[in-house]
Order: sequence, then C-alpha cells, then structure tokens
Amino acid sequence: MNDHALNDDQFLRLSDAITGAFAADGGFDQSGYATALTEAYAAGMVADLMLAWAMVLASTHTSAQRPLDSYVDRLAEEIEGPVCEAVRHHGQALIDTARDGDDDAMHAGWLTVLEALDADGVNWLAWALAAAVAPVMPTLGGLEHFLAAAEMVRMAAGRAQEVTFFDIRAVAAALCAVTAGARDAARVYLSLPNIHHTVECLSALIPGLLRGAPATVYTLDDDGVLSGIADPADPDVQRLTAVIAAGTTSDPARAAAIFNAAAPAESREDVELLLWHLTLALGASLVRMFAD
Repeated sequence: MNDHALNDDQFLRLSDAITGAFAADGGFDQSGYATALTEAYAAGMVADLMLAWAMVLASTHTSAQRPLDSYVDRLAEEIEGPVCEAVRHHGQALIDTARDGDDDAMHAGWLTVLEALDADGVNWLAWALAAAVAPVMPTLGGLEHFLAAAEMVRMAAGRAQEVTFFDIRAVAAALCAVTAGARDAARVYLSLPNIHHTVECLSALIPGLLRGAPATVYTLDDDGVLSGIADPADPDVQRLTAVIAAGTTSDPARAAAIFNAAAPAESREDVELLLWHLTLALGASLVRMFAD
C-alpha cells in the first residue's frame, strides 16, 4: 500500500465514509457510498482502500473463514454468474495474500485483480470488501487506530524470527478492540495467532507502553469500559507485576522468556488468562495514547 495514502486524512475519511454507508441494521446509503467511492477514484486511492480492507479482514478471521462469501452471494441477483464467481475468487485471494504478505505481495495481488476483472468487476469487488469490513471496523475503533497499532506492534516485535505479518496484525486488532470496548471481538482476535507468537508480540510492547505504569489487572465490562482491579494478593496481579517489571527493564529479546517464566506452565488456560490481562493493560495505555 502507498505509505502516503495511509497517512492521508482523505484516505482515512473516505474509508470511514464508504464502509459507513453499510448500516448495522442492514441499511445501505447508496448516495453516500457512490459519492465517496467516486472521490476515491478521483484521488487514486481505490486500490489502497481495497488492500487496507483486505488486510483488516485477513487480520480478524481465520484462514478457513471466507468473510466475503455472504456478501458476494447477495451480488448474484445483480451480476452474471461468472463475474460473481470471479469477484468471489479474486476477493478471497486478495485477503489470503494480505494475511501474511508484505507490500510487494499485496501489490502483485492487486495487479492480478486488475488483469482478471474489468472496471465493473473491480467496482463489485470494492462493494463486497467494503460491505464485509463494515461490521468489523467499529470493533477496531476505525482504520486509523488499526493501522497505527499494527505499525506499533511491527516496530516492537517485527524482528522476532517466527512472528508473521498475520500475528502482528491480529494482535494489533485485539488491542484496538480493547480500546474500542469490543470485549468479545478482542478475545476472538487474540485467539487467532499462534499463542507463542502472541506472547512475543505483547511482551515486546511492554517497554514502550507500560514503562513506569502501575501494574494493574484490568477487566472489560459488558459496556466495554476498562476498569482496574489491583489487589496485591491476587495471583493474577502478582504475575502481571512480574511480567511488566521484568519487561520494562530487560532486553526486548528476552521479553517472551520473561513472560513464559512468569506464566503458570501447567495450564494453557492460565497462560491465556495472563495474556488477556496483559492485553487489557496494554490496551489501557493505548486508550490514553489515542486520546492524545
């Protein structure tokens, strides 16, 4: 994707406008959608928007899920069968490429789309991607927060040998969901990467986000409100305190080892609980950062 576009207020505004045309109750603002899409074409941003939406979908779904299918099925009444299936196939291929692809791979995937689909086909694919990503965006607090969090995780954990683009972006999605108060979505996104890679990503964020912060165990209530519960005698507080204290004073390369030493090894559930508490603590720091 074009780095300038990702930092462009117009790019972010157009993404919000296009995806916002799809209402949660199933309504569709055809006029608003068409106006924003026309502006995106005029600004040369349609490709970057579609790649960004594909990245979000790849980061918030498993490889077995096909988030476009139900939306492409709705197009069957509007477009011919072969075109509809081409939109389905190439849209899913774009998502699959975005799952672990770098910018070069995503650009190559976009060129394949242009070779396979005519202008109308690209328009239908834009509609399907926007419709599929629309219900996801509120759980992230918007595209801007997701892109910022993904870059932050990449900078902190991107050097880890085993960590993939998918791990980085899925962890970023989980952190964004915490800041957006989307508890259920945050848990889903946090469960997507390999758990060891999640440990590496979250641990690598401790020095930057939690240095000097009080070691607090947080909960996220049904209304999505972060509240701190810090009973020093609570084992969860003690474990989190150990992880944060060690992570803020040690070499980032040892962060995952520090986490694993503090986490109870006998139970995957306990490790996942500590990961959840660490995600909430990091998310609380991000809330303050996004507010500044």
